[in-house]
Amino acid sequence: MGVDIRLLGPPQIVVDGEPRRLKGRKSWGLLATVLLEPNTTRRNLVDRLFADADDPMATLRWHLLQVRRAVEPAGIVETAGHLQLTGDGIRVDAVEVLESLVPMEQVRAVCRGELLEGMSFHETPGFELWISLQRNRVAAAAGDILRWAASMLARANPPEALALVERALLTDPFNDAMHELAVDIHLQQSRAAAEGYVERVSRLYEQELGAGLPASVLRPLTSIASSPGAPRLDAQTSAQTLMKVVEARLGANDYERAMEVARRRRPRPRSRGTAGSRPGRSSRSAGP
Repeated sequence: MGVDIRLLGPPQIVVDGEPRRLKGRKSWGLLATVLLEPNTTRRNLVDRLFADADDPMATLRWHLLQVRRAVEPAGIVETAGHLQLTGDGIRVDAVEVLESLVPMEQVRAVCRGELLEGMSFHETPGFELWISLQRNRVAAAAGDILRWAASMLARANPPEALALVERALLTDPFNDAMHELAVDIHLQQSRAAAEGYVERVSRLYEQELGAGLPASVLRPLTSIASSPGAPRLDAQTSAQTLMKVVEARLGANDYERAMEVARRRRPRPRSRGTAGSRPGRSSRSAGP
């Protein structure tokens, strides 16, 4: 038994491999709120989604019924005035992304688009503001995961790494760090491939932003100390990502996995001018 709720990209509900139908943007908005805001109350939902209805509470009850039918055998229960989804075998892609719990082999499938993609809520300004903030929050977390996965796969599987970079750039086309990583990956194939990528991205920045390409994007091509085939992930982002992953594992009481992630390290290049010295080790992000 499994209830798979996909909020990223075109939203879907799949129960035991069979798709379930949930009609209406507001029903999806209700479900997203319950899943992403654990302390949601009926009043919150009414104020954000149904304030303009003739009978707001009755309208809320009707939409709750539609959601409950769509997610059975999972259920939405109310405890101390707070609504939450309960049941066994529930997976929610947006929650996994926010908690950095996406396995490497599922990154591309999970990070597949914007939260409630294609849905607009202009007629309900309160919810429009809330979903905009949630979209930004989830997109930032998905970007971290895509960058982590691309960095980990860059040496072993450059085509897959580039596919992950391209996926991240669909929602954030002017992410300088992702473009830098793409240049680094292309550089493994050839300098011509990296320079061709830089040329294409330079045109994009000029046409859309009226600005030149940031120097950081060119860093893989200009860095004398760069090691071929070893894409970089800057230390600050790496440390932040690592901490998020460890905290998420600890929050889930998965202490063994938290320790495993925290112990992962990547070797630092041997320092110059110290013949025979042993290479040090520096803390790097291992990802979820």
